[in-house]
Amino acid sequence: IAGYGVQQDVTERRLAEDALRERELHFRTAAEQTSDLIYAYDVDTGAIQWFGDVDGAFGYPPGLFPRTLEGWEAHIQLEDRAAATAALATHLAEGAPFDVEYRTLGLSGTVRHWIDRGRLTRGLDGGRLMVGAMTDITEQRRTLQALAESEERFRHMADHMPAMAWLTGADGQTLFLSRTWYDLTGQTPDTALGQGWVCAIHPQDRQTALATIVAEARARR
Repeated sequence: IAGYGVQQDVTERRLAEDALRERELHFRTAAEQTSDLIYAYDVDTGAIQWFGDVDGAFGYPPGLFPRTLEGWEAHIQLEDRAAATAALATHLAEGAPFDVEYRTLGLSGTVRHWIDRGRLTRGLDGGRLMVGAMTDITEQRRTLQALAESEERFRHMADHMPAMAWLTGADGQTLFLSRTWYDLTGQTPDTALGQGWVCAIHPQDRQTALATIVAEARARR
């Protein structure tokens, strides 16, 4: 009977281990279907367990991206590294939210932008474990950069046109006036944008001018 009891304990433990490995496999499979990199950082040992294609994200062959805190830090761009590591240290020491944005440099020189959010908890063995996710926002940042550059080109072109240029929103509020307007009226963006430009119009023409601008904006909806 005693022998049977030992065999039963081993069997139950193996079943539990098999179930745990199966759940981990399912979790890894799910993580690989997203652009997020999910991690479990063992604070006491410095080891990081990654879920998702961390190797591919950083340009490494499978399994070769370093699974340590030092490996993560080394791939953060130098300009962002101090802020990211300071935020991590503050979170671990004081429990302040860990929610940072930084850039990383991959093995081939590829730059990626990430938002990294994590939380300190406890592992099954009672040790300190930080669980979090890195979200790749590279395309969003590239889009914003392209929009900013396009806006800057438009402003430069408009400010150097011989004629006056302006831009209104769908609600008729003025969003942009070229430099010619400010040179002519003495207004500034703070006083002219929105509907402030009306103050520079002759009082007898203000209502007509404003109504025309609003009507044209509504017609473009």
